[in-house]
Amino acid sequence: MPAISTAEEAIEKAEELVSRYYPFKRLTKALPENLTWVVEFDIGVLETSIVRIVLNAETGKVQTYDKVESHASPVARRHKKA
Repeated sequence: MPAISTAEEAIEKAEELVSRYYPFKRLTKALPENLTWVVEFDIGVLETSIVRIVLNAETGKVQTYDKVESHASPVARRHKKA
């Protein structure tokens, strides 16, 4: 039986890891891909900053943990110019 068989289990496992480093997080994606679960969170407050966690569905272990996207929102860019 797989260690992670539902999106809820994948989200819980990934959230455990992300919560150690980032107080703010918003789930943006949780999808199965082959024998893994890909979970993404936006960890940015004023700018979009996406982290992607890939979990092995069979073992439940983290395969990769990467920051994949980061860009300022229009509001944040406006404040930086001032």
